[in-house]
Amino acid sequence: MKKLGEDGYLELTKKLVETRDYFLKEIEKMPELEILVHPDSTLVAFGSKDRNVSIYAVADQLQEKGWYVDRQQTPESVHLT
Repeated sequence: MKKLGEDGYLELTKKLVETRDYFLKEIEKMPELEILVHPDSTLVAFGSKDRNVSIYAVADQLQEKGWYVDRQQTPESVHLT
C-alpha cells in the first residue's frame, strides 16, 4: 500500500479481475475444457471434459509457451494464479 497507494492498488486489482474474466471467457469457448469453480478471486482452475484431452498435456503446452501453471489432482486440473 505504501508503494502503490490506494489508487494504485485498486487499479492493479481491476486489471487482475479483468484478466481473470478474460481467461474464464476464453476457456468457456473451448468445448473440451471446463471451469471447475467460478472464482471469487484471481485463481482460475480448469480441467478437461473430454477424455481424449489430457489437461496435463495442455499444461505442458502452456508451459512451453512461457506460462507458469500449476497441475492439480483429484480432479486432474490446471490452475493459474
